[in-house]
Amino acid sequence: MNKLSDLIASGARSFLKTEYFYLSWFVAVFFLFLVILYSVDPPTDAEDRLDGIRMGSCFLAGAGLSAMAGWGGMAVATDANVRTTQAADKEGLAKALRVAFTGGAVMGFTVVGLGLFGLSLFF
Repeated sequence: MNKLSDLIASGARSFLKTEYFYLSWFVAVFFLFLVILYSVDPPTDAEDRLDGIRMGSCFLAGAGLSAMAGWGGMAVATDANVRTTQAADKEGLAKALRVAFTGGAVMGFTVVGLGLFGLSLFF
């Protein structure tokens, strides 16, 4: 089971590396779009030309924190799935559900924590 779980984790990391490579191009283009759009036509009444940089920075930080949550979530999910399978095989359904719920809770708290961290950076 360990060999199979290592192969699954390796495939998950490979998938995320490829996905993040292509996604980084989109993020870079959209970041530039936001900076240009909000620098040319700022949404505030003060005509502050730094609004574009602020908007782009918030988008970039959100994309980065989302990528961190995705990477951590994939790692936790693959590990939790192996532990859930092991628990179901050896100890039954009740133990397997407890292990699966704990793995999901870790990911949920990670997403919330990173979201609050991102909010604290800019506000």
